[in-house]
Amino acid sequence: MVMVISLDIKKYLNSLFIRTFIALILLFLCSYLLRYNYYYDEIYASVHTDVLDFSYIKSKTRFFIGHILGKRNAFVSSNTLQYKEIKKAFNGVKLTTDRHYVVNALKSGTVIFIGNKENLGNTIIIEGEDGVNIWYSNLENISIHLYDYVEASSILGSTIEDYLYITLTKDDDYLDYEEYL
Repeated sequence: MVMVISLDIKKYLNSLFIRTFIALILLFLCSYLLRYNYYYDEIYASVHTDVLDFSYIKSKTRFFIGHILGKRNAFVSSNTLQYKEIKKAFNGVKLTTDRHYVVNALKSGTVIFIGNKENLGNTIIIEGEDGVNIWYSNLENISIHLYDYVEASSILGSTIEDYLYITLTKDDDYLDYEEYL
């Protein structure tokens, strides 16, 4: 009986080795053919340059299966954006606010960037369902995460000093701030 078990294991290992070897050969062959395919460069360029509309996908997902997934709790404030002075700066506007002013989202959307932007400091970019990206810059105590869906008036963080930068873009074009503020 011991010999029968060892023969079965030996057959199984040989079979496994052969199947793995064939799978690796097929994988390398497919990758080689794809690499030298005429359309490979077009497919590669399309995948790496086209922009996915995360907010649209997220809103449709929430509409169709949101009741199954439930809703994340978010800190929401009833305050609208309040500022003392406004002036143009860095393709957007610089709003003079109170020190450590709590910043709320102007519109609902998906967080597509959280990080440092040159000349602007800590920045959050929210892609709205209408395709407009709103940049909130000079922030600290950020209370949201990358790819979170935020509702309008959700608390994003607070200003580091007494000013906030707002920049609006759509399809890499800068928009006028007046219709949003």
